[in-house]
Amino acid sequence: MSRFLVPPQQTTTTTSATPTFAVVIPAYQAADTIGEAVASALAQTKPASEIIVCDDGSTDELALALAPYRGRIELLQLPHRGAAQAKNAGVAFASTEFVTVLDADDIFTPGRLAALAELAAHRPDLDILATDSMIDVDGSTLGTWSEKEPFEVLDQRAAILERCFLLQHSAVRRAALLAVGGFDTTTEPAEDWDAWIRLIFAGSGAGFVAEPLAHYRLREGSFTSDRPRALRGRVAALEKAREDPRLTHAERAIAEQSYSRQLRGALLVEAEAALRAHAPDARRRALALGLAPGFPPVVRLKAMSAVVAPGIAAALLERREDSTRRRKPTAGEDRQMSTRRP
Repeated sequence: MSRFLVPPQQTTTTTSATPTFAVVIPAYQAADTIGEAVASALAQTKPASEIIVCDDGSTDELALALAPYRGRIELLQLPHRGAAQAKNAGVAFASTEFVTVLDADDIFTPGRLAALAELAAHRPDLDILATDSMIDVDGSTLGTWSEKEPFEVLDQRAAILERCFLLQHSAVRRAALLAVGGFDTTTEPAEDWDAWIRLIFAGSGAGFVAEPLAHYRLREGSFTSDRPRALRGRVAALEKAREDPRLTHAERAIAEQSYSRQLRGALLVEAEAALRAHAPDARRRALALGLAPGFPPVVRLKAMSAVVAPGIAAALLERREDSTRRRKPTAGEDRQMSTRRP
């Protein structure tokens, strides 16, 4: 039991003696990776009761890639509406006690569902069940998720406002997730963080198996491919959270600080993206960055320099990005900057 990290028991919700799990796999243009993801779900030592692939309007060869698994999976073919809607469709279709989302380019190790079931039996009051995950970049494992985002045991309400200590493939009690409204499309691609915030503030507790039982995979270039959208998703999630009337005074202060930090990050990467693209609004974004509160003097100085000479600033950013691309990201870099869905 020492591998379990769990908060003090506060609720009376109970799990059945043999909890059931559905694996929901949202997929969009994922023909190259979906097979390995599905195979990992089928290889569980505790079989999933349902494996539900939610095709989010793909136009690639996804159906062909899934052909070897037909009869062992459920396939929902949906219009293209984004990852949150695809996940919601899978959760609505499932009939199990728990659902766990597996992105189409990630994999589970064979003992993951068995470990989650053991945790559920150990603490039947928990609504969110998590494991550690290995972080893979271009085929190399750089570390584990918990090395960057340690699981919070005692004050999960405050911690979830400050940082997302739960990965998106955490298993969640289906009834609890439906009760808070499922995944919110307005917070993509941070819809998972938003859901965990709402669940925890609705009274759900989260437990953790301190073993890396999944592989969270990042493609080459994913650290910068859509950072503005990734950060704007976080801003939207925290903007919702800071308005929650259930927050204490101290929690509201944490939410405000977290919101301001993510907003500054969004302003910074949006300005950098505009400069690199030589966008018409590049000077305006740089000026807004230079005048915004909360940034260190060196950032404000660089922003104002970009207002005067946007071409030079863009060239310097390209040089920095080229240098970043030539090395492997370290295990301590911000994994949540990436987003792997359009």
